[in-house]
Parts: sequence; structure tokens; C-alpha cells
Amino acid sequence: NSLLEAQALGIPVVTSAAGGAPEAILNGTTGLLVPTDAHPITFCAAVLRILKDKQFRVGAKKEGPPFITTNFSQDNMIARTLDTYNDSSCF
Repeated sequence: NSLLEAQALGIPVVTSAAGGAPEAILNGTTGLLVPTDAHPITFCAAVLRILKDKQFRVGAKKEGPPFITTNFSQDNMIARTLDTYNDSSCF
């Protein structure tokens, strides 16, 4: 949830491309994804990019909240969960 909460506040995030993270951020817009097998320096470079790139931070502050509201609102998550349970191909 921390990825979602940060973006909802307009804070850019850096995370590895594991689990649900690729779906939870707009890579290059609201945050940066680092390959799971990347060297730690790659992760550090992503953090430094956000710290040094004011335009990236401004863009993330603008784009993060509407991305989260549109894709991860309570109503949206309930609907997606119900769709999953109602999808007969899952059973």
C-alpha cells in the first residue's frame, strides 16, 4: 500500500518490478521500476534521478493523485474484486 499512498500524495516512488508493483505505478511518470535482478547501484541511480530531476518530481505530483483515484479507489477495487470472483474461468 505504501506505493499507492505515496503516489496519492504526489510523491514519486522507486520499486523493483516484482509482484503487483508494475501495475501500481506509471513507470517513468509517477515512479520508476527497477528490474528485480538489477545491481543495487541501478536502484540507487533511480532514487538519484528522482532527487535530481525536478521536472520528474513535478510531473509525479501532478499525475500520481489522479492515477491512484482512477485505478485504486475503493469503488474500483471492490468492482475488480467482484469481477474476479464472478469470472467463471477462474474456477
